[in-house]
Amino acid sequence: MQQSHLLAPAQQRLFTRLSVFVGGWTLSATEVVGAEEGLNVIDALQALVEHNLVRVLTVEGEPRFTMLETLREYALEQLAEHGEEQHIRQSHARYMLDFATRAEVALWGPRQPELLDAVERELENIRLAVAWLLSRNNAGFAANIVASLFDYWWIRCRFQDAIQLLTGVLTHQQLTDSMRAKALFVIGYVYCEMDHYTTARTYTAQSLALYRSLGNRNGMAVAGAAYALVLVWLDGGNSW
Repeated sequence: MQQSHLLAPAQQRLFTRLSVFVGGWTLSATEVVGAEEGLNVIDALQALVEHNLVRVLTVEGEPRFTMLETLREYALEQLAEHGEEQHIRQSHARYMLDFATRAEVALWGPRQPELLDAVERELENIRLAVAWLLSRNNAGFAANIVASLFDYWWIRCRFQDAIQLLTGVLTHQQLTDSMRAKALFVIGYVYCEMDHYTTARTYTAQSLALYRSLGNRNGMAVAGAAYALVLVWLDGGNSW
């Protein structure tokens, strides 16, 4: 790729590392994945833009960066050849977990519409991070990302996305009981929102049982409330 050979070595490394993103990325994501001692990430990113290796857009008043798919494929090949792919994909996954946990805390604040849109823009990166983590048998890490976005799945009615991701997570035996209980609660509540009450009962009952075995009172309260709601709907609302 002619343009990449015109870059300084550190700039070339940043170019290859950014190929782990799909559907675009933010400046803060660049600083995490591209971090390197002695490298000014912003200056290096600007060099990639000037050489037409990276495109910059303005979204909600903030810069968002993208890469043509042909360039991304080439950069991914270089990343693998240089032996950095596993390390950088791990950094990508950690960034997505940090993003999801920060969103979980803030989604009911005054910036909710803005944050919901931000999560929407990162869906492809979230799916990619979860798939990679599951391929590395790191189901707990993956479950934490998906479950942390419970409010997003619910508010935006992205039920099928949540079910697809959580179903993959729950097939892994390495999942801790704590994370399994949380994942079971989320998928059970999602099925309840879809009016699939029999399936919802199964998942919420399993979540409640796990939380009870762990002695997690907060988890028992949340899962118990969801389980009770499911039972009411299965009874046609006659229990009210």
